[in-house]
Amino acid sequence: MKIPKELLQFSKFKTLIIISGQQEAEFFFAYQGVIEKIAYFKLKKLTYSDKEGFIGRGRTKYGSSGSVLDDLKTKAKQEFVVSFKKAIKEIELKTDFDDVYLLSPSHFLEFVRGLLSLSLKGKIRFTLQGNYLKAAPIDVIKRISKEIKGR
Repeated sequence: MKIPKELLQFSKFKTLIIISGQQEAEFFFAYQGVIEKIAYFKLKKLTYSDKEGFIGRGRTKYGSSGSVLDDLKTKAKQEFVVSFKKAIKEIELKTDFDDVYLLSPSHFLEFVRGLLSLSLKGKIRFTLQGNYLKAAPIDVIKRISKEIKGR
């Protein structure tokens, strides 16, 4: 997709734009006035039928375990890590990037940064906090352009 001329064109550097949430991520390649989605994943929403913990009975005592929701959050995070690292590894094998732009909700930004390889971490030139997964690629570029011009 062509980037309008009034926006950032990524003319000098091959740029990887990562837009992440807690259960999905999009990866874009931007270079010389063009932006293209190169990878995407979305985890299935994990659910249980109730919010109760487990309660069981042994011979003489009752026992219980914690909330199922805590287990779901941990499992979802583990699945995110696996999916993210798989996507990033495949992307790195295909293209060598000069810059990385990372967009993620504030409470998740450092977690996502920690999942990047050392090579990509060193290429992070721009970060933006917020949820941009539902935004069109051109709207994301508009927001990035606005932020960079404001610096």
